[in-house]
Amino acid sequence: MKTPRRRAPIIPAPHLHILLTFIATRAMLTIVGVVSRVLLEPFHGWAYLWGYSRQPWLDIWSVWDSGWYLDIAQHGYATTVQSDLPKLVGPGQLNYAFSPLYPMLMRGLGWLVGDDALAGIIISNVFLLVACVFLYKLVRLRDDEDTAERAVRYLLLFPTAFILSGIFSEATFLALAIMCFYFAGKAQWYVVGVLGCLLALTRTLGVLVVLPLLYEYLEARSFKLSRVRPDVLMLGLIPLGLAGFVAYVHHLTGDWLAIVHVQSAWHRGLHNPLAVLAEGLTSPRANVFFITCFVVAVLVPTIAGFRQLRLSH
Repeated sequence: MKTPRRRAPIIPAPHLHILLTFIATRAMLTIVGVVSRVLLEPFHGWAYLWGYSRQPWLDIWSVWDSGWYLDIAQHGYATTVQSDLPKLVGPGQLNYAFSPLYPMLMRGLGWLVGDDALAGIIISNVFLLVACVFLYKLVRLRDDEDTAERAVRYLLLFPTAFILSGIFSEATFLALAIMCFYFAGKAQWYVVGVLGCLLALTRTLGVLVVLPLLYEYLEARSFKLSRVRPDVLMLGLIPLGLAGFVAYVHHLTGDWLAIVHVQSAWHRGLHNPLAVLAEGLTSPRANVFFITCFVVAVLVPTIAGFRQLRLSH
């Protein structure tokens, strides 16, 4: 008798592990968020002016910048505030400070589901799942299965990982960045170029990924110019993505550096990072001190484990 062949599982075991971990962490965060909203709201002393959903389990996933992404999804880019944002925003704050890919995806899916806020949550969670799958695959390129699974668990359990399920562009950015490095590891540079272009359209700083990716490309060719092929030109799509957005905002405002100048309305700019850390650690403001301590807590093991990381990573 022939031994019957085992059917391949519908969901491979590693992906099933990722899915179950994702569901468990999101369910836990939802419960904590709803209970916190119910128990702590009476003690706020102020009413938050933005409401995104009548369902608390959905509404908890959006705050602050979520309103900007919803504003872009619903009204597009403009040189004046188009929605109820004036109740909360500061002087000079305008929506072209935020990159277009994520809110445009919200707009498209929102048209299908009839709710831009719900669309934003769906998109973020889908991209978070994609990020987990490709993080697993990226680690497996050079390490064992246990290490890859732990990487995904640590990502989903990271103290600030709740932001990846909200109406923010972080999950989209993370997924695209990880995919860039995965496909670079597979030497699929045409795919890398397209993903990098989308990354630069998700957050402006995404354009900087062209540097480590160029390093990956040259390293794969032993840093010999004679081995460089035309596919290296695909990396040029990365700055081209940002250039397209810059050109559009220039058309809107007449200012080629508008997306840079508008950042000052949020007090953003270039600073000495060591000076910022020193200032934060001596700050009398508890929230600034806490955030700085958290940054240091992340930097210390990163520096300590530097030799375990690829230089491009």
